[in-house]
Amino acid sequence: MSDLAIHEDEQLAPIAIQPLTLFGTTDPVEVLARATRTANALAEVIERQQLYTVIGNKKHVHVEGWTLLGSMLGVFPRVEWVRKLEDGFEARAVAIVGSSGMEIGAGEAQCTHKEKTWANRDDYTLRGMSQTRAISRALRGPLDFIICLAGFASLPAEELPGVGRKPRQRAADTPAVRPNVGADVTATADAKGDLASQDSGSVAQPSGEVGDMELLYHLGRTLPKKAATKEMVDLQVAEFGYGQVLRRLKAAHALQCRTAKCEHLP
Repeated sequence: MSDLAIHEDEQLAPIAIQPLTLFGTTDPVEVLARATRTANALAEVIERQQLYTVIGNKKHVHVEGWTLLGSMLGVFPRVEWVRKLEDGFEARAVAIVGSSGMEIGAGEAQCTHKEKTWANRDDYTLRGMSQTRAISRALRGPLDFIICLAGFASLPAEELPGVGRKPRQRAADTPAVRPNVGADVTATADAKGDLASQDSGSVAQPSGEVGDMELLYHLGRTLPKKAATKEMVDLQVAEFGYGQVLRRLKAAHALQCRTAKCEHLP
């Protein structure tokens, strides 16, 4: 008998099919329970760090909140391309599952000088904002239900008029809390100055700020899958200022330390 012949008593080994959800199960009750736990943990950080803009009675989450949620579930954004337009920039980003590389979301966005907020801004800021908007859109598709469970609006803040120029509006019922991530971490003088400028109602200007960029790069490297690359950190500093980026990376680092071993900050 040929070696290729299949005997009747031989059985093919079953193929294990992985659940097509981000929570490792197809049980809808368990999916909802895990999504709710994720939403509660996310809401705590977003509220404490004020990673949102208030319009009316709705809180719209900034891109840092969206990428934080993605990191919690192993979903990461990747910018595929950026194109120069006649009066601005256009970008496309995708959301991928880190463990498999599967693409589960995509988004395209523009930022142009036709917008009042960006009419007199430098090209590099428009280029960065087009990528920021594309990232938010890519993550919104697969993850916005968790944002809604956390009590926030599903529309990303970067798509709202005025975001990127004015300081965030604080909700009336949300006290301003200064993050305290570890006794060995102290804010730099520039980060303190950034906080003071926001509290006084003025707009923090990225140009001229001096801070320890190596600290920001180090914080980015400690996040899962190196979600905050040096290029992404540079873009965020150019857009939001050193102080805000420092606080947001500390918040993401602190959350990571709660669930896994992580490096101590320098």
